[in-house]
Amino acid sequence: MRRPRVARVAGLRINPSRARQKGQVSIRPRRLAAASEGGSSEARNLPAREFSGVPQVTSHPGGYDQGTESQSDASARHTGRPSLHVPTSDATNAPPAPCRRRSGHKVVSTDDRPVMASTLRRISLLARPRSLGRLVSLPIALPPPRARPPKPSVSSSITNRYSTSASAPAVIMDFDACVQRLRSGAAVKFPPDANSVAFAQHMDGQDKLRHLRDEFVLPTKASLKKKALDGKLPPQLTTIDAVNGVNGHAADEQCLYFVGNSLGAQPKAVRRHLDAQLETWASIGVNGHFTDMADSPLTQWQDMAEDCANKSADLVGASPDEIVIMNTLTINLHLMMASFYKPDAKRHKIILEWKPFPSDHYAIEGQVVWHGLDPEKSMVKIEPDAGTSLIPTEKVLRTIDEHADETALLLLPGIQYYSGQLFDIPRITAYAKERGIVVGWDLAHAAGNVELKLHDWDVDFACWCTYKYINAGPGAIAGAYVHEKHGKVEWADGRPTYRPRLMGWYGGDKSVRFNMDNMFVPTPGAAGYQASNPSAIDLASLSAALSVFNKTSMADLRSKALVITAYAEHLLNQMLTEQPAGEKPLFGIITPSDPLQRGTQLSVLLREGLLERVTQALEENAVICDKRKPDVIRVAPVPLYTRFEDVWKFMQVLRGALGLKQQ
Repeated sequence: MRRPRVARVAGLRINPSRARQKGQVSIRPRRLAAASEGGSSEARNLPAREFSGVPQVTSHPGGYDQGTESQSDASARHTGRPSLHVPTSDATNAPPAPCRRRSGHKVVSTDDRPVMASTLRRISLLARPRSLGRLVSLPIALPPPRARPPKPSVSSSITNRYSTSASAPAVIMDFDACVQRLRSGAAVKFPPDANSVAFAQHMDGQDKLRHLRDEFVLPTKASLKKKALDGKLPPQLTTIDAVNGVNGHAADEQCLYFVGNSLGAQPKAVRRHLDAQLETWASIGVNGHFTDMADSPLTQWQDMAEDCANKSADLVGASPDEIVIMNTLTINLHLMMASFYKPDAKRHKIILEWKPFPSDHYAIEGQVVWHGLDPEKSMVKIEPDAGTSLIPTEKVLRTIDEHADETALLLLPGIQYYSGQLFDIPRITAYAKERGIVVGWDLAHAAGNVELKLHDWDVDFACWCTYKYINAGPGAIAGAYVHEKHGKVEWADGRPTYRPRLMGWYGGDKSVRFNMDNMFVPTPGAAGYQASNPSAIDLASLSAALSVFNKTSMADLRSKALVITAYAEHLLNQMLTEQPAGEKPLFGIITPSDPLQRGTQLSVLLREGLLERVTQALEENAVICDKRKPDVIRVAPVPLYTRFEDVWKFMQVLRGALGLKQQ
């Protein structure tokens, strides 16, 4: 009589028909022996074993989930193998001694044989129903496939030492729960093993935006050393490649890019958009102004600024008509102040903060002097509290009260470039406007970084650059916002009436722009504040950068930024706890600890004399962040392309530079 087909896996025989009937894989041990040489009859009656790659999880009041581990769970966590839970009838549930099977003349422990999970997935259970005698039922909960670790790097740099995949962390932390706590302004309690690479990788696994990293070209260790162009871009690993460990050469490893607060990484879409623009120009010349090319990601040139304004609306919380894409940031500040700063004998002051970005200071001072005023009397600088770099909201409000009757304009940064402090834009705006003050905001470090609602907050005007968090490229074309009430165009006696501004032909309505009759009819909305023809090349780059934001939302980006920045802060604070008691701290974090008062930047004030040593170590290990002399480094884990594992690796380099033990 013909015997049924039986699948054999690692010395075990599987009854496929019974597995189909009961939703299990039934296994009869083949040639099992007890731990002692020669085996025993007890080996035939071993209890069933269940595969489980994840410990049982229970809620933990500290904000994370604590796994309940058996001895086999702990072993799995250290070895990377799935744990084998052995149910028994004994009240103590004590696990039996590991059994062994014979393979030829060698006795091999079942704990040491290759994991069966991936093999079991590939078995085709095709067999006729037939009893095979007494079988042991083995219910299997297959764990997810483990990532194949990458080949060890030949480099001796610190970051390469942690390139292999790690086992699951002992404590499971829920990403969404972290977001909820941080959005409420509460701190997150990270588990004890948050300092491990396994924890960082676990958080990356929960990150629903991790695929967006593949939208960018990041420098590699080799490309950072380039001194001449060779026509080659840095080789890029996709997220899937990284998970599967496809990386056998240290030079191909992507750098740790933490400088998006200064210049964002290059979106891959930029090359296609620029190529399309150049091909259009070469092919049809001046007709590109009015021709939509098929198979092009771009619209005709005269509509490109409007198209980018439409794509920018969600980034700043405004209607497309309230946004204009033009010039660069400082020029736009001048254009806005030319219209909105109207000093008179009573109201002539501009309220600003103590340490604005120098270009902002120059622009404000220039406007004051342009109107024949004294900067010492007409510029009010809000100082931080003693011993800090932060300006509390209450202090801003007090300053407004002190100078309200003499103030014509309040112009503050949404996020202070040096400290990373996020100002309370809606509260400050409402407070100043109630006192008759025009309110403008410099959003260089806020646009593309935090959620904004400029229209709902009744902001009068705002300006931002696009080369930082929006990733449009160095010196990219900038954006400006003008509330709709300031962009109205009305008619009286056959002539348009509108808010005074500096005028130019590209601010004119497209319907009459080419009439050449010298009657300026502004485009309704913010576009009417435009003076010159914007660069189509710059607009192509910005359009490419904005295409990445179309694949997500500012709400989701902000959620990840809150968690990954809190994680970076936790690892930094952990370093401070490892210093000897009484020793001067190696550094301090001058960015607010309140998650609602910061973006994704952390500014670290180093102990005097450490800056050069730290920046040299970062450079040697292909870590890019910026420094602000005399003693500050700014670290920005931009959520579009930064992984939690990148944050962990960065901290290992910083530990080495500070003389602390690496983890």
